Amino acid sequence: MEAIASHSGVAKTTLYRRWNSAAAVVMDAFLSELTPQIAYRTGQDARQTLVFALEDLSHALDESRRKLLRHMIAAAQSSAVLEQAFWDRWIAPRRKAGVEALAQFGVLPEAGERILDLLYGAFYYRMLIPYAPITSTWIQKIVDQVS
Repeated sequence: MEAIASHSGVAKTTLYRRWNSAAAVVMDAFLSELTPQIAYRTGQDARQTLVFALEDLSHALDESRRKLLRHMIAAAQSSAVLEQAFWDRWIAPRRKAGVEALAQFGVLPEAGERILDLLYGAFYYRMLIPYAPITSTWIQKIVDQVS
């Protein structure tokens, strides 16, 4: 926090009023930058909407952002505050937007949540344990298997 305060020209107390840790500051900056790039775009059908969502996320998460996200996820495992912030700021809004995007095509909310769990679970697994690339072809194949 000291380095962030020094770099930004504000007092540490100012930072601590809004964020409880350097990780929380980094997460906020990360989400502020990334969120506009990954808004759900409506496709011609639910399948295309899901492909758009995963491809947009893949493109937004270049290698340096993927590495940063892996570190934030790891940090959230030992910080209840960061874990809650991660849920509140990243996961919950994306889930809500995804369920709403799928609802436009008649997908019921409960089914939409399962679909998102399966697709994003596969995406994050491959991102967290990068044993294979996340490609457009792979995205289309997993969407086809789930939808």
